Amino acid sequence: MKHKVFHTAEAREKFGVDPKHIVDYLAICGDSSDNIPGIPGFGPKKAESLINEYGNLENIYANIEHITGKTRETLENNREIAFVSKQLATIDIHVPLDNFSLEDHAFSSREFITGSVIDFFSHYDFRSLLPKEHVQTKDFSSLGLRETKILGDGEIKNILSLLKDTKKISIATYGDRFSLTGGSLYLSGDKVYTFETKVTDMHDFFTELLSGDYEVIGYDLKKDLERIEAYLAGNIATSRNGQMGLF
Repeated sequence: MKHKVFHTAEAREKFGVDPKHIVDYLAICGDSSDNIPGIPGFGPKKAESLINEYGNLENIYANIEHITGKTRETLENNREIAFVSKQLATIDIHVPLDNFSLEDHAFSSREFITGSVIDFFSHYDFRSLLPKEHVQTKDFSSLGLRETKILGDGEIKNILSLLKDTKKISIATYGDRFSLTGGSLYLSGDKVYTFETKVTDMHDFFTELLSGDYEVIGYDLKKDLERIEAYLAGNIATSRNGQMGLF
């Protein structure tokens, strides 16, 4: 759907409702890619049917006495989650943007990307909207990190102590889906720690990480967790009732 403009006809063809009711559509059937729960058990067809008969979500609930059977019961039991879902699906057009206004800039298909627009996109890191020649690649040097430290067995106690003090860690791992080869850790300060499991025994560290109350930050923590648990499973038998938090 990238670079494709949806007008009324295209929206109706794809979603079965007018563009003005897309937020109501998502409030009913949800959108897992944006963590919008929707009403349990209601899919696109149900959303399309309700909207085309009653209009927006507010009007659906205003006319709920005319709806019968299981549909009415589900709507009544999930009123709160429906309106929370609509709020999540609605773009906030009142966010302050340092008085930036499209009306203050040339706005045509050829002249929109002006110098001030490029500066605005760069400032807010909207790299996907920038012309390629204006995209600045970021690396570790831009983070103010001065050192990458390779972990050895003798340093695990120190890194464990640091973990318990900070209660927060950023992590990235690599390897096969259920095989941990290595990764990197960031806890605080100006150091990034790297490790390889064939060199360093990480069992004590990861056992503590999974069993303790820690804030864990990463890009794809599901895969990280699969690798870490597979790494631990073949070597220790321990009860782990904690889970990585997704942030």
